[in-house]
Amino acid sequence: MYLQRAFTLPFDDPRWLAKLLPLLALSLFSLLPIFGLIPLALILGWVVALVANIRQGAPRPLPEWQDVGRLIPLGAEVLLAIILAHLPIVLVFGVAWALGSNIGSTFYGIIYNMGQLCCLVPLSLVYMMIAWIVLGLGILEFSESLRREDLYRLRYHWDRARTHVNLISGWLIRVLVVTLGLMLIPVLGWIAAAIIFWPVQGILLGELGRLMDGRIPRKKER
Repeated sequence: MYLQRAFTLPFDDPRWLAKLLPLLALSLFSLLPIFGLIPLALILGWVVALVANIRQGAPRPLPEWQDVGRLIPLGAEVLLAIILAHLPIVLVFGVAWALGSNIGSTFYGIIYNMGQLCCLVPLSLVYMMIAWIVLGLGILEFSESLRREDLYRLRYHWDRARTHVNLISGWLIRVLVVTLGLMLIPVLGWIAAAIIFWPVQGILLGELGRLMDGRIPRKKER
């Protein structure tokens, strides 16, 4: 699971332009309120197919866009799982904001805001890290089985994560590097993110699955 390979692999496909360019248009349409959920589901379905291809060792893993009727339902399942994973955070911060608004800018309000920074924010970051690990492993299983319930086997995925701590840590670091790196580059980085973000993340996740399955030899520790 090498970061450089995740960026270069898509361009090894002779049809890389036809397979990657639709991601730019779909990413733009996904910004539309409500209606943007459809192109977002299509993107996620494409990523699910990519993860499955990577995990199976396909020589040209980038999926075609021909089977849209199959990709959208797959992506919709993943999108629902993502929404459910983020729902607790949205509810907690919504309640916290409502309480803070009632307190106002009094002395107690200052104490309350400091409490949020000291406790709520760090706990939320820890929750998000755990949620994304479990969600990522859920998508891995779902990409091969296509069974909805495999997205929500929380205890099973967490036990697998604990068994492969080093692999999961490396994958999570690479995911954060790619996400933050593309976000911090204005304009060009955002355009590149719309095209390359999804395949890179899919490749990283698929190769994580191959490593966990023992399909890729690991580097020997020195």
